[in-house]
Amino acid sequence: MAQLFTTVLSQARALLNDPTGAIYQDAPMIELGAKVYKELQTKVSALGISTTKEVSSAVAVPANTVELLDGGLLPADMLYPTRLYERSSGSVLDSDWEEMDEKDWLPTAVRGTILSYWQWREETIKLVGATVDRKVLIYYVKSLGTISASNSPILIINSTEWMAQRLAALAALVLGSSPQKGAALMSDLTSEGGIWDDLKATLMKRKQNIPVRRRRTRYRVL
Repeated sequence: MAQLFTTVLSQARALLNDPTGAIYQDAPMIELGAKVYKELQTKVSALGISTTKEVSSAVAVPANTVELLDGGLLPADMLYPTRLYERSSGSVLDSDWEEMDEKDWLPTAVRGTILSYWQWREETIKLVGATVDRKVLIYYVKSLGTISASNSPILIINSTEWMAQRLAALAALVLGSSPQKGAALMSDLTSEGGIWDDLKATLMKRKQNIPVRRRRTRYRVL
């Protein structure tokens, strides 16, 4: 079961010597908590941890589509794509998926019956477009939600101690006007062998325990 933000909140207030929340009240702490959680997701994503990886269901791409935008054609929790595969709109076989090539800039070519290329730009998947309907499968890095209330779930395992320390440090600086306290909390957080190193080691060990499947030639998805 996922930990809730209330655990982080309680631990942070304990570090700030304010267990009742008389000084560090819910509303501003939740707002700072959202920033802390987003920061942690960015750090975890940079490590390539699988908790932030996802694959979409088959996305129907009508003929002549040159962009996949929010609002139905992109997964709602997507931060950015990592790989795209395509197949004909009528296919139901997993073996028919073929990997598309990611390009820095899309080639200026006459459209054919396959998409072939994609580009991630302006928070949008750009396509050359195909003359027929296609289906696309999107592998992507996902958001793990945000903190909006004390009962918001924390979906990164073993992260509550790091979040509490980071939240306490920010709260001391921003809400408590106590830069010395904030600096001391940050020092403990970032020091060698500290909380972040422990969390990173745990996450990396978990990553190493995930079996890696070899990719086939012709870049098909099994």
